[in-house]
Amino acid sequence: MYSEISEIYDLLFPLNLNKIKFIDNLIKFKGKIIDAGCASGELSIELSKKGYDLTGIDLDNDMIEIAKSRAGNNKIRFISGSISEIITLVAENNFDSILCWGNTLPHLKNENEIKKFISGSYSLLNSGGVISIQLMNYEKIINEKIKNLPVKKTDDFIFKREYEILDSGYLKFITEVFIKRSGKTLKNYAMHYPVLQSALKKFLIETGFTEIITYSDFNFSEFTGNEISYIINGMKHNL
Repeated sequence: MYSEISEIYDLLFPLNLNKIKFIDNLIKFKGKIIDAGCASGELSIELSKKGYDLTGIDLDNDMIEIAKSRAGNNKIRFISGSISEIITLVAENNFDSILCWGNTLPHLKNENEIKKFISGSYSLLNSGGVISIQLMNYEKIINEKIKNLPVKKTDDFIFKREYEILDSGYLKFITEVFIKRSGKTLKNYAMHYPVLQSALKKFLIETGFTEIITYSDFNFSEFTGNEISYIINGMKHNL
């Protein structure tokens, strides 16, 4: 799916500058960060420009190649691979934060892969390091049987997104992009494992993360449970 839209990814999902402010408040110094699910590298590159030491990981080779080409003189390591293998993809274990934003986590195949990513992240973090995960509020989507996300319309494209709830428990995430300049329509889908917030919090606690806090946006707004997406943070404290 993402290879198909890699060249227009940043138009479809423009960088929210509040993410940069969020990190500045999360990490009080210019430390080492893993951007797990870095896509085209836009966030990694902006954080690198601000002085952070970045490692970006993404499963899609096309995205990684775009990220590398855009990095320029910014010293960022971009790695192709599944974030479930984070502990083997990244040799060091001295990171200050691991970000998994943009609803990346549900692209993992099952609960075991999610737990593997969380435990691997814990091992790679310094004491006091923070994991931050942003994803859709699947409790709300499933309970309210939400089938469509808001349509994005710009001068360049029309972007439609739809969910199909399958009997297997997975969600089929269907996208349709109409590119106005070329008149071309791109249709594709990806399978999502709809990890629930209650389960994700449980996994974080079982792994050893503490100070679990959930926000509704990158302005640190309180999460009420009714928002369509959320951010959940956890901190590592070595005993």
